Amino acid sequence: NLQKFVRDGGVLIAVDDTANFAIQYGLTAGVSVTPATRLKITGAVLRSKVVDGASPIAYGYDENLSIYSSDGPIFGVSNMLGGRGGRGGAAEPRRATGRGTADEPDQPQGRPPSEPLPPDPKVEPWQATPIRDEQLRNGISIIPPAARPRVVLRYGDARDLLVSGLLDGGAEIAQRPMVVDVPVDKGHVILFSNNPVWRGETHGSYFLVLNAILNHDHLDAGRKLDPR
Repeated sequence: NLQKFVRDGGVLIAVDDTANFAIQYGLTAGVSVTPATRLKITGAVLRSKVVDGASPIAYGYDENLSIYSSDGPIFGVSNMLGGRGGRGGAAEPRRATGRGTADEPDQPQGRPPSEPLPPDPKVEPWQATPIRDEQLRNGISIIPPAARPRVVLRYGDARDLLVSGLLDGGAEIAQRPMVVDVPVDKGHVILFSNNPVWRGETHGSYFLVLNAILNHDHLDAGRKLDPR
């Protein structure tokens, strides 16, 4: 019923645990959650940064915003169905034949050597890895550009992430997506890793939710689509 509500044009706003629910039940293609290993956020105030200020969700906000968080999920985004978002940066080297280990020659017996594949472009922890040429040849798992997750805000850098409170292992969530807008047919699912409406402590972030509600019928405004 929730999926039908969204597909018919509704907006589902999911916060913290309910964001996990939306992801686990397949409502948000291209968004994953990375299990925390050391991360511990005990009702802390953290720094966030606007990634896409053209999104209606971010209307009225400057680049930096202090937000309340308590062990929120660690989001990752991908342009592929079933893809898991990573930490950005260097990925495992790809082999042209798709077989063998890194220390073995990448050459099937009786065939000429394969040309080495170009390295994956470096991406930031809040970004999805761009679609590669070889993925376009069989694009069944590629999410159409208009349906890909749109990161609106991210967590701040590790060196200045903590504003106030208790934080341990903050590097795990630093720079990761914090607010993600996922188009689903005619509607949208808005995922918050932080809690923007926690009691009376989050007046600064209340309007992220109000913006989503007030602009429910044109949340795609200002979006730039990837040509691939």
